[in-house]
This record gives sequence, structure tokens and C-alpha cells, in this order.
Amino acid sequence: MRVIDHFALILKACYERFYKDYWHTAGETMRTRAFKIRERLKPLDLLGAWKEVLGKAFPYPNFTVYLCEPCNTVSSLMAEKIVIPSQYSMNQALHAIIHEAGVHFITPSDWIQNPKTSILLMKDREGLIRVYEAAICHLKSEVLQRIHVELGEDPFLIGMKLEREMAMFSSVWKNRKSIKIINAIAEAYAKLSLGGSFPTKL
Repeated sequence: MRVIDHFALILKACYERFYKDYWHTAGETMRTRAFKIRERLKPLDLLGAWKEVLGKAFPYPNFTVYLCEPCNTVSSLMAEKIVIPSQYSMNQALHAIIHEAGVHFITPSDWIQNPKTSILLMKDREGLIRVYEAAICHLKSEVLQRIHVELGEDPFLIGMKLEREMAMFSSVWKNRKSIKIINAIAEAYAKLSLGGSFPTKL
């Protein structure tokens, strides 16, 4: 037997020994955690609150959240599904779910069908998404007021360093009664690009 094959068998045995009872225990813990998060969210009309703030209906039948083990970040699975770390505190879980629910209101086809954002998708997708994330951070405070939830500092705003983008979107959104969310994002991007923050001029 080659040394590498012998080493592989040792690793396999260690893995199987470690995980022999791991998933049974972890599964029970995750089920309990999922139940607590679901109970916390149940009385909140989260999608309804975002609909009122964005002026746009949620485009999918449901918004689904999965707990992930092991992982340490929030990720999108599909258009209406996300995963969050199972070790998140309730505060962290609510931050992630409320934020990502807002993010998923605009669909890929919305970006493509809008003449301005379709250009940005091709030329500077990262910049466009930064403004969109900043917009959600800004509007999230109104959503939280509507569902009567207090969460403290926004980890998405701080972690992604979106202060400049959020300030610009806020100045555009003041005229929100006559502007759609996707157009406000495009306008905020355009003003930031004029200031040299982004490369693509609209």
C-alpha cells in the first residue's frame, strides 16, 4: 500500500469517528434554533413591510431561510432562498433575514429590463450591487419601525463600508413618491460615478 493511500485511510477513519454522532446532535440543535427563529418571525409581516416601503410586491411565492452547518456567512441559494449560519444569535439572524428579504425584492429580470441598470450589470455589477445593498440598509430602518423591531448597528452597512453609497441613495430617495426603487438606485449610482466613486457614467 502506498503511503498516500495509507494516510487517506487514516483521515477517513478520523473523519468517521469524529462525525459518528455529530450530525444527530447538530441536527437537534439546528431544529431547535430554526423553531425559535420561526416563532420570532411569525408575528412580523416582514414581506408586507418591505412591500410598503419599496412600493413593490415580493415577486416569489415564499422567502425561505435555511440554517447552515458549518458556515460563517449569509449566502443566496436561489432567487428566494438564503442560508444563514446556524450559530448566529437571534439578533444576527434577524439582521440577516430582514436585510436579505429586502434584497430579494428586485429580480434579475428587473435589472435587465431597466435600460440604465442593464448597462450597469454588464459594465459594473459590483458597483450597482453596492448601491443596492446601501439602499436596503437605508430603507431597513423604516421596515424595522413598521414591524416594531430594534436591532442596533447594521452589520451589513458596517461590514461592507456602504456609508458613502447610503448617503447618496438617501438624498435621491427623498423624492421617493415619484421614483421607483430601481430608478433611485440607478440615479444614486450615476451621481456617485460623477464624483469618481464608480467608473461607469450613465
